[in-house]
Amino acid sequence: MTYAIGEDAEFGIACLGITHPHTSGRVKAFQRMPGARLMGAYDDSPLLAPFVDALGLEARTKEAILADPNVHAVLVHSKSHSMATLAVEALEAGKAVLCEKPAGRGSADTAR
Repeated sequence: MTYAIGEDAEFGIACLGITHPHTSGRVKAFQRMPGARLMGAYDDSPLLAPFVDALGLEARTKEAILADPNVHAVLVHSKSHSMATLAVEALEAGKAVLCEKPAGRGSADTAR
């Protein structure tokens, strides 16, 4: 998968899961990156509302993020039990994926 980002192009990024400790730092780094555009975040955690409020993001459904052609990549930063499933769903939707560790609950999850 290759994306060419020119001066006027935007690279859309969204979060699938926000409960990993590195999530806010990664979001802030992408917010400072020219050409990167944060397209929202999904999580079933009650922490989603304060997370998106603090970082100026939109709360979205997983389905909306995966169907959005302007989202080119996702950060999978969910709880361990859902990381593998979210990563596979994002890959099947044609998204580039950055999956935080651990990428699941064991070798069966990560082999997927």
